Amino acid sequence: MDTIALAGGRIFYVDPAAGADGNSGRDPDAALLTIQAAHDLTTTAKNDIIVLIAAATANEPAATIAWDHTYTHMVGACAPLIMGQRARVVGTAALDLNPVVAISGRGCYFANIKFNNDKDSNDASGCVKVTSADNYFKSCEFNITSATLLARTDTYSLWMSTGASECVFDRCTFGTDTADAAGAGYNVLFDGGSSKSYFKDCIFLTRASSSTSRVMCKFDATSVGMGLAAIFDGCTFVNTSTSWGVTMADAFSVTGGNTHYIVVKGNNQIVGITGWADTTTRVYLFNSTTTALGASQTPVA
Repeated sequence: MDTIALAGGRIFYVDPAAGADGNSGRDPDAALLTIQAAHDLTTTAKNDIIVLIAAATANEPAATIAWDHTYTHMVGACAPLIMGQRARVVGTAALDLNPVVAISGRGCYFANIKFNNDKDSNDASGCVKVTSADNYFKSCEFNITSATLLARTDTYSLWMSTGASECVFDRCTFGTDTADAAGAGYNVLFDGGSSKSYFKDCIFLTRASSSTSRVMCKFDATSVGMGLAAIFDGCTFVNTSTSWGVTMADAFSVTGGNTHYIVVKGNNQIVGITGWADTTTRVYLFNSTTTALGASQTPVA
């Protein structure tokens, strides 16, 4: 936050426990209640900052938050945890939001925020959808916790859609292992219009109920050539099935077609997963010619 604060943007505070949307939001004691109200007060391209104050109460938006201002940022006022953030944005089961947050603003910075969708309907849905470039996420979580959504094949925690390029995810967590993933949905979905995503020291989680349960990352390169699709640097992919009863087949699902490169560099690890990808063409694993290396299905005796 120190770097973006140097740009001189205004700061607005949101307190989901004690705020009110009639307040100015310019002081913690006059905090707003909702992120949407704070976003509506920001000015695009002015580096305004929203501070979400951590509390036992989450911000529960009444509608999808359309984050459409460029160079507009949000920081959680809490410890920079990699999991268990208490500055939270939650789509409730009653409202069935799809997605909870839609990010189309460019060059935005998000830190210490947990994004979660607990939608309970049978409609396809997700948590966060990104359609813009140059965004940076640090110590953020992207989750779906609804058993209904985890049972479907078309849900996502994060969707990097057309226009999402050159975004960075630093010490972030995707997915959860608190409930069985019965359907083959995705922790992160990359469509053909996204490119150059960079994941540094991130954790990908699931609790598989079958070998084809929720895929850690889905790459769909059929419609558009993705070029450099994504780089994974020092990431951990963990399937925590009960008593090690289910081993996932692959961490990645890759639909081939047009040009794409998926780079797995540095000390990445897969746990409870047999291999890296169902289609190994153009998946580049550090110092190896096979995607099967690096798996760890059971703990060392």
